[in-house]
Amino acid sequence: REMELSGGLSAIALLPGSRHVAVGCEDGTVRVYDVRTGECSAELTGHAGSVDYVVALPTAEHRFRSCFASGGWRNPDLCVWGVGEDGAWRCLAVLKGHTAGACLTTSAGGAV
Repeated sequence: REMELSGGLSAIALLPGSRHVAVGCEDGTVRVYDVRTGECSAELTGHAGSVDYVVALPTAEHRFRSCFASGGWRNPDLCVWGVGEDGAWRCLAVLKGHTAGACLTTSAGGAV
């Protein structure tokens, strides 16, 4: 599927359990695209700088169909996002206090 991406692309992650990809952008937004239609279904804001990584998270809480975390090298905040049964994406948490940009990684089992 071809997707129209505007702005600088920094990171991308396929979100298990959904039909979406999350795209981190240089303008500080995260855009969520439907892989079937190629349409941008959400544009999420909350980062002060470029979003350099996006990591899919396990969905331990059943009220969220899909979750991911995002952040950047020059951005001290990590944002955790989730989509509920209503299809609306929302910020679940902002992790603050990093003195420099933070990085996320997951294990083979999905733990952060």
